Amino acid sequence: MSTAPQPASIQALLDRADDYARRGDPKAAMSFYQAALKGAQGGYADPRTLERLRSAQAFVQGRANEFQQSLDAAVADFRPEDAPAQIRLTHALQMLRGERSIYPQQPAVFYYPYLAQRQYFEREEFDWVPEIEAATPAIREELLALVNQGADFRPYVE
Repeated sequence: MSTAPQPASIQALLDRADDYARRGDPKAAMSFYQAALKGAQGGYADPRTLERLRSAQAFVQGRANEFQQSLDAAVADFRPEDAPAQIRLTHALQMLRGERSIYPQQPAVFYYPYLAQRQYFEREEFDWVPEIEAATPAIREELLALVNQGADFRPYVE
């Protein structure tokens, strides 16, 4: 038995959303429109329902645009004093808008709790980087020697 919402339940969600929208409660309407849109994904919708789903999508997009405008206005004049705080704010807003992904740690073997959730670390945070970079020619020569010998070399990351 399928757990996907049936057309009647999608109609009920749309009816409920329309009712909230008429009564001036866009927040509640948004919730029901989003549920209807999610439930209708990948399923058949008759032409009337399809039109209602398009209207629901327009409503949801309109509310998202309004939220984005109000958020932009709220932070327009806010500038953290230090660069790292400004970067964090910019990235947070990008994640909120769906323009940036979140990269939680996903270890294959051992989860080490409370590590900072960061996409990349800055090279300046590692005092050993210049030493490794200085050794690049020697590392390259070692690699080329292995490749020329026909060694079964596979990169760790492909």
